Amino acid sequence: MFNHCVWYSIHKSHSLSKLIINLAKSFHTDLFHAHITVVSNKTYKEADHIYKHQCIIPKPWFRIHGRIYQTKTHIGNNTFYAIQQDYYMYDIKNLGEYHVSLAYRINNPFTKEEIAYANGLVPVDTIWSNDFKVSLYDCRPSLPKNWKQLKVSVF
Repeated sequence: MFNHCVWYSIHKSHSLSKLIINLAKSFHTDLFHAHITVVSNKTYKEADHIYKHQCIIPKPWFRIHGRIYQTKTHIGNNTFYAIQQDYYMYDIKNLGEYHVSLAYRINNPFTKEEIAYANGLVPVDTIWSNDFKVSLYDCRPSLPKNWKQLKVSVF
């Protein structure tokens, strides 16, 4: 679906990880690892190169921006829906657009009520550099629950 990806994988004990578990139960969606996507849709070789670079540079921190919203991506005959929360690196818009996906669905959009429910639950406004590790994921399967971590940084 998204080929190979490099993520800032948020620790399982973090409140955003717990929110994703809560939303998966509430919305009857698949669980996945909480993360901020650094890059996606890369070959393994490209993603591995970026992963290795990310492992040697200082990790950033992120500040929440805006409200939760829904995205949709057409992939073949399917539509992939996500609800996500945007974050700015170092609280600076010009450093790129980042987000944390909170729930995924295929061919079934989230309702306005579900999005409003999720908006009322966002637990933190800042993701600190010690809240995550750099990871390399195989995101080729169409179901997020089947995405596999291939590598993860020690720090």
